Order: sequence, then C-alpha cells, then structure tokens
Amino acid sequence: MVSALQSKVARIDVGLLLSLVWAMILLSSTEAASAERTWIISGAELKSAIEGNYAPEVPDSEARRLISITKANFYIAGVADFTSHGKWCGAGEVAPHEIKDRVYTYLGDLSVEQLNGNAAILVLAALEQSLPCKRI
Repeated sequence: MVSALQSKVARIDVGLLLSLVWAMILLSSTEAASAERTWIISGAELKSAIEGNYAPEVPDSEARRLISITKANFYIAGVADFTSHGKWCGAGEVAPHEIKDRVYTYLGDLSVEQLNGNAAILVLAALEQSLPCKRI
C-alpha cells in the first residue's frame, strides 16, 4: 500500500516537474535572458563546452578539451534522459553523439541573447525540434 502510494506521488512529482519545464520553454528566451540568472549552465556555456572550451580549471590544453567535451556530453545526456518520456522521441534509438550534434546545431542557430538562457531548456527545445514524437 505504501509502495503504491509512493509510486503515485513520484509520478505526480515527475509530471509536475515536466509541466514546469514545458512552461519555462513557452517563455520567450529574451525574457529569460533579461531576468536574473537562476540556472547553472547557459546555452553559451554549453556550446563552449561542446567546442572543448569550458574547463578553465584544467591547465593542460588536451585534457581541458576532453574534460570540456565530457561535461557537455553528460549534461546533454542528463537532460535527454530526464525529458525523454513524451517530450521528444528516439531515446535509445539515437546515438548520444548524434543527440549532441543536433543540440549543437540548434545552439548554433540561436542569437547571443537566446544563448544566455538556461541550457536545459535549450537542449529540450533542440530535441523536440529535431526528434519530435509522431502523433497518430
């Protein structure tokens, strides 16, 4: 009984969280960029990480590049895993490097102002655009 209740609460919490993420996406990125920063990684920082330029704490240039790219890969994978149920389709079918490439392409098409927004929202928008779920 307790386990069933915990499971139901967990589903409600995940549903609520996904609804909140969706609501944030609906906000214009210009509003997000002008507001106080409330996120950890911006789109510009994620783009820089994908390019191998986001690990200033590492002195060796090759290690810095590898660590930066690894940070980007895991960040994108985390957002993709968390949002893969109904927000975009292809989880488990699309290779992680292809997901990263689609995100990078999406980020490359954004303005500097849009890139100053929350990277998680931008990753989700990229996945929804490039890997939409087919509605029957």
